[in-house]
Amino acid sequence: MINISPALDQMTIKQESRASIGDGVVITPTHQMTVKKEMTRPALARTAAILCSNPQFQRFLSHRFAALWLQHNTLHDKERAAAVVRDACGIQSRSELDSDTEARQRYNRLIGLPFSTWRDLPQNKAT
Repeated sequence: MINISPALDQMTIKQESRASIGDGVVITPTHQMTVKKEMTRPALARTAAILCSNPQFQRFLSHRFAALWLQHNTLHDKERAAAVVRDACGIQSRSELDSDTEARQRYNRLIGLPFSTWRDLPQNKAT
């Protein structure tokens, strides 16, 4: 039996076995072990969602996709960034970044890699 804790960072493995020791006596020893699960890299959709809350990423999108940024001027910055990401990648939901290979490639080519390069320029360093 495997139980995953509410913290989602550890897992308990319990093994039970039955053994007969004679005269109808049956014992059931239980072995239990708790191990930490290895944390996995966040999915691209989650990464994009986190970035949309980042003012530096919002500034990048407003420069790189100025027309789209202006088109969504009625939205607040986080929602505006999400709309720009969706439009630039041609998707309805950021969750498609995890399931659609072409959308993931568009995101990496148009947003992910350019943002990494832009962010590392001295004039764009976060303060």
